[in-house]
Amino acid sequence: MLTTIRRRLWRERRRILLLTAMFLGIDLLKGGSFIADPLGLGLPHLSGIEVTSYWLPLTLVAILTLQFLRSSAEVFVLSQLIMQVIDGWDQQTLFWQILPFQLDRTLAWGIILGLIYAGYQTALTDRFHIRPVRLTARVKSTAAPLRLWDGLIGSPDSKDRVQPNLELSWAGADKTSWKVISRQRNGASITYNFKVEEMDRPKTATLTWEVEGADPDYYAATGTVSLRTIRTEPDTVIAVTETANNASLRLRLLRWIDDELGRRMDGQVAWIEKNPPVAEVFS
Repeated sequence: MLTTIRRRLWRERRRILLLTAMFLGIDLLKGGSFIADPLGLGLPHLSGIEVTSYWLPLTLVAILTLQFLRSSAEVFVLSQLIMQVIDGWDQQTLFWQILPFQLDRTLAWGIILGLIYAGYQTALTDRFHIRPVRLTARVKSTAAPLRLWDGLIGSPDSKDRVQPNLELSWAGADKTSWKVISRQRNGASITYNFKVEEMDRPKTATLTWEVEGADPDYYAATGTVSLRTIRTEPDTVIAVTETANNASLRLRLLRWIDDELGRRMDGQVAWIEKNPPVAEVFS
């Protein structure tokens, strides 16, 4: 339990820093009233330093308990920050004069929130600024190096050591490429074709992949993943680098803030730690 919380907190580090910066920006624009008394409860004023003991715990609790809503946190706070910038102007300035009707503040906030959500959480902007995305992460585990390595790489020779939703089979007699059928929770399945470019088990490996039958312009239809063992004592630490094609600016930003690669690796490592192979000893 504690390991799971620690890993989640580490994966939220970028989001926590971003939210803290935006909270401080709102407080600055409101002259301290937002942090001092955001709900009008007569709470004492908090300085920029004290905000870490006031807003940060609330944010952490929300993020850790409502994982499926975690990326909505920055959308909500950014919309509040933008509203504070607008509120800093006199309502007789150009911004308000060009509106065709008197815009209620709540309605204005709703529109801003909707626009940010559409641009950040939906695929509406995914056709803009397409380029590969490179993600990096480190994972630490108490599992033995070879157990961790086989669980993460997952060749057909170690298919009894990977998650049960994965079906592995060799694609050639030379054993340098294999297929992985990943069965999703909704019943669908995705087939990946992996090819080994470099392998020095359990020290370093580089593999390329392509999604069978996928549109070449589809996000992550092809890519490369590299693993490198950093240390084996007292815990095993592996550095992972993944490059996927056709990522929009939105996807690159969201996956960086979310530490998406690290989350996936944490999930695999947690399963590996809970499911040691039967009657097998790793050196």
